[in-house]
Amino acid sequence: MKTKYLPICVLTCFSLILIAGCSKEELNEQGLFSKANSTAENTLTSVTATYAKGVTGHPLRTSSGAPNLAYMELSFDEQISAVNQIGATFYRIGLGSKNNGQCYDATRIHSLVAAANRGHIKLLANVPLTTLNVTTQTEATAYQAGKDLGTAVARQYNLYFDYYEIGNELDNKYIISGSGKNFTDYDTVKMKIAVSYVKGMHDGLLVEDPTAKTMVNAGWVHWGYMDYVVSQTPIEIVAWHWYSDMETNTSGSGTTNIAETLYARYGKPIWFTEINQKNGSAGTYKGVSGEAGQALFFTEFGAKMNGNSHVGALFAYELFDLNEHTDPNERNYGLLKWTTPYSVYEEKEAAEAFRNL
Repeated sequence: MKTKYLPICVLTCFSLILIAGCSKEELNEQGLFSKANSTAENTLTSVTATYAKGVTGHPLRTSSGAPNLAYMELSFDEQISAVNQIGATFYRIGLGSKNNGQCYDATRIHSLVAAANRGHIKLLANVPLTTLNVTTQTEATAYQAGKDLGTAVARQYNLYFDYYEIGNELDNKYIISGSGKNFTDYDTVKMKIAVSYVKGMHDGLLVEDPTAKTMVNAGWVHWGYMDYVVSQTPIEIVAWHWYSDMETNTSGSGTTNIAETLYARYGKPIWFTEINQKNGSAGTYKGVSGEAGQALFFTEFGAKMNGNSHVGALFAYELFDLNEHTDPNERNYGLLKWTTPYSVYEEKEAAEAFRNL
């Protein structure tokens, strides 16, 4: 049964009143702030894949800076339509939050959630560690700062999300030597402080949203970092970032199946929250360049993961090309490319490959 929704203008204007005056259950019954959900009505989703499929986008401001033009020009309904078009049921978004846990796009997030509900798309929130400072904080004060922010975020947005991804690629931030396989490959003092913050955020999120699932991400062979995260924080899901150059470097990784390696190490569901060909459609995979190589990577990696009960989700990085990105290597990761920036787009070969997984 479809949920009924108030017009977006009403949703926005009265959100604070509703939250103050009603319980979470009452709001869900009214259909005003129910968590975005995917159902069988999303007919474009593959019927063969054994994992959920998602895609990363940047629909909200993640700081007080300028918006991401590749996403800000399209309406949320148009973005959700594009997510459905490529066969995904999840939209991974950055939930940029201020020190008080409020989203920088505090008004627009309501409209995004309403559009996701209309399109039967779930939202995965990537929550930045806004108040972390590894220079001035101790492990104890970092834990409390993380808990305070996590509590504040979930208090305001727990009706919107079932899943929270805490931080992004902290492994890359604190590695100082080696491959990342060992704990000593990292600045252990800073990493311990950061992971204490992560644990605090996990605990704070669950204070206000006790049924939510949390995850932390890493990439490549950085289990020296993830080992420590898992030993300190009871996350439910291990998230991983995996690109084509990693997939083909089996001598460096020591594995031909990263999902099996991760599950054997952690015993938790594995979500790949970023996958793509290195450099997107400007890269090369197994000697095949451009869009064809990008499509081939999705096809092969998706097929390898299919039937693996430990793999819960594959997320393509990302929905649209970022034509304006200052780093040319970051401009071509989209499954969709612009023919008229930023209003008209068309599919790359990878979009069909991802849809057909």
